[in-house]
Amino acid sequence: MSAHPYLLPVSLEEMVRTPLCTPRLVLRPLRISDSHALWGVLCEPHERRHLGQWLSWVQWTQQHADSETFAEGSVQEWEERKAYRFAVTQQGEFLGMVGLEHLLFAHRQAELGYWLRHDACGKGLGAEAVAAVLAWAFSDLNAHRVRAAVAVGNGPSERLLLALGFQREGTARHAEWCEGRWVDHGLFGMLNHEFVARRGA
Repeated sequence: MSAHPYLLPVSLEEMVRTPLCTPRLVLRPLRISDSHALWGVLCEPHERRHLGQWLSWVQWTQQHADSETFAEGSVQEWEERKAYRFAVTQQGEFLGMVGLEHLLFAHRQAELGYWLRHDACGKGLGAEAVAAVLAWAFSDLNAHRVRAAVAVGNGPSERLLLALGFQREGTARHAEWCEGRWVDHGLFGMLNHEFVARRGA
C-alpha cells in the first residue's frame, strides 16, 4: 500500500512554474487568456465537425463567452482540486487540451479527457501529450487508477488508449446526447502497477 493513501494536491502556481515537457510539446495549466485560442478552434466549421461528432460539449460552445467561462472555471477548479486541465502547446501555439477530471482524492482516481485540433492529429502528438499527463498522474499525484470514456466509433482515440496500455472495461450505452444522436461510450482504465510495469518493460 502506498505511504500516501490519497491523491496528492498540486498547486496551480507550481505547475505554472514547472509545466510538463515532452520532446515536442509543453503542457501547462489552462489560462483564462486561452479562451481566445480555444474559441479560435471551435469557431471553425471543420473543427466543430471534427470534434463535435464525438464530444458533446462542443454543441454547447456557441460563442467566445462560452470558452471564456470554461477557461475561468478551469482555473477555479484547479485551485479547488476538482480538475486539472492542461493546454497542449507546441512552440507556444495552442493545439488542444488534456485534462484530469472528477478527481477522487480518497480513492486516488481521476478521469482522463483529451482532444486536439484537426491539423494536429495523425502525428503522434495526442499520444505524447496523454502519456505525459499519465506519468504525472501516477507519479506526482499518486493516482491508483485513471479511467477514460471514448465515444464508440472514435477509432483513433480508442487506439491511442490501447497503445498506451489502457484496458477496455466495458460499454456505457447511450452515455451522451451528441449532435442529434445518442452516443455509447467505451470505458477504459489503467492501474498504477500496470503503468509502472509497462514503463519498466
